[in-house]
Amino acid sequence: MLRERLATSSANVQRAIVQTFARHPTAENVAPLTALAESAESGADLELKHALRVALREQLQSPGIYAALPNPFPPASATLLAEVSLAVPSPESAAFLLRALTDLDFQSPRAGEFLGHVAQYLPVAQIGELALVVEKLRAAPFAQQFALADGLSRAARKRKLTLPKSADAWMQRTLFAGLESTAAAEQDRAIAALHDSEDAEKFAPLRRLIDRVPRIAGSRRAAALAALANLPGVAEVLARAVADGTDSTLALKAAGLISTRGDIALATAALPAASGSVTPVLARGLAGSDAGFGELLALIDQGKVAPAVLRNASVSELANQRAQALRDRAASLTKNLPPDDARLEALITLRVTTFRNRKNDAKHGGEIFRANCIACHKFRDEGASLAPNLDGIGARGAERLAEDILDPSRNVDAAFRQTIIETKDGRTLAGINLRETADSLSVTDAASQILTVPRAEMKSQLTSGQSLMPGGLDAIISENDFADLLAYLLQP
Repeated sequence: MLRERLATSSANVQRAIVQTFARHPTAENVAPLTALAESAESGADLELKHALRVALREQLQSPGIYAALPNPFPPASATLLAEVSLAVPSPESAAFLLRALTDLDFQSPRAGEFLGHVAQYLPVAQIGELALVVEKLRAAPFAQQFALADGLSRAARKRKLTLPKSADAWMQRTLFAGLESTAAAEQDRAIAALHDSEDAEKFAPLRRLIDRVPRIAGSRRAAALAALANLPGVAEVLARAVADGTDSTLALKAAGLISTRGDIALATAALPAASGSVTPVLARGLAGSDAGFGELLALIDQGKVAPAVLRNASVSELANQRAQALRDRAASLTKNLPPDDARLEALITLRVTTFRNRKNDAKHGGEIFRANCIACHKFRDEGASLAPNLDGIGARGAERLAEDILDPSRNVDAAFRQTIIETKDGRTLAGINLRETADSLSVTDAASQILTVPRAEMKSQLTSGQSLMPGGLDAIISENDFADLLAYLLQP
């Protein structure tokens, strides 16, 4: 009787009936709920729409319901049930979505999500069926193929799934083609999907993306560089990126990746060509071991690196853990340098004075932000979330904002303090966002890479008061550009 009243009752009664069906799932409820949901899609009753989808989810989660559904459903009903099935983590929902994809001829805007769900929940014994799906996709438009390849890649990574050879080959080819796309969103998704792939064929298209003229956004070039980092032959690309004085986002990413690799020879070769905030990132990587710190001191002795880098707080903190003989050498190299605190106070005062005494260009300041800050910070829906979100930062005022940029370790939010881990084999790793399990610790380093250390390999762990943000930005952001950057960040 309730099913008969569902289509003709008032909205309040309909919601009551729908909620009752949610509590008492049966196969007979699916058709009337689906019919009402289709008619409600164009209406304004958001509460009813939500209640209907929840009720349908509850029906589909009940054992045996998928097997009792009519086959095939009309296209509109199949699309609705497919969307609801994304909230049902079961082999039955995966099998339904696999059938729905072919019934709908892959035309749904959410087809990529459907295929990802199939790959995530289909029993391993049935994964071979994905190869049949791929055969039907070869003539589809590229945008459609790419959405499906991206969804399949996400699920395969999450499940650590070995795909059928034909499906894997199609997915890789489609993702490689996404790197060559003119659509920024497809480039970003292709880079993310290929990040962990060890397929050497990704090297050439990623390299072309980094070197493309006219250049793409620095954050996208940096992401492409990170996706190359697990392949042989990347050392030369990293060294070139460090020396690229026109893209600080790329250079910082390269420096972080070199430090994470623990490649002393590469860091030593790259450091003399580095500048500004890139220098302390590489120096910090070398200061993480006695061997590396010795190479850093040798570069300073040779006049290839300025001794002031040893005064950088993040470098000196690691340097203080090195052998006494190395610490003595470092002290002799810095004994004639002026105190860093006095230098920074004078610098902050000068930059704020310039900001207050000139007509600043906030629009140009936005370009400076995107070139130097977007890889770590998010502001007005632009950027990454490695470092603190900067929305509302204008309330701090020009003096405090200049202080935070030029002396980042002076006021470090407790949530973004570094954890420094020393391993039994002599490595020193540093990062933020500490995550602990019974067997390991993980941190996110300056290159946005997640570093995981088994507890059995740890020698020590400490929380640092130093910021992961490198100092030395005054060397790469000119006085006038810095004033424009402040104007951009201080806008109401």
